[in-house]
Amino acid sequence: MQSDDKLINLSTKEKIFIFSPLIAVILVVSIFIKTGNNEDYYQTDLHKDSYKGLVINKFINFKNHGAGEFTLQDKDSEFIFYSDDWINLYDSCSIGDSIIKNFQEKHILLYKSQTKKFIRFEFNRNRSGFTFMKRFEL
Repeated sequence: MQSDDKLINLSTKEKIFIFSPLIAVILVVSIFIKTGNNEDYYQTDLHKDSYKGLVINKFINFKNHGAGEFTLQDKDSEFIFYSDDWINLYDSCSIGDSIIKNFQEKHILLYKSQTKKFIRFEFNRNRSGFTFMKRFEL
């Protein structure tokens, strides 16, 4: 209780002195980083991505807000793939299928191992949430 009283009893100049560095840090960071959404990512960065892999695991990650995720394996490594950015992908994909995202394309292909067919999935530009993006190329 007494520590709360100390903050309340500070003069305006003392409060400004205490909070000015915090505000300055926030302003400097905001100059170089901005928040973006899926539409921003779709317009600026999606075409730069390229990956492919075999789905070796499929799960709902409750530690990540119930996101649908896959473990993909390529010839060199394994990596986690988040399906929430792709419309209806999680329900359509099974273990043993392959996911392919080619450079300069804004969609992915799902190769169904059972039917030997490709299914095209579009990026979910309307999904809520945000990402951190660089404001400038340095």
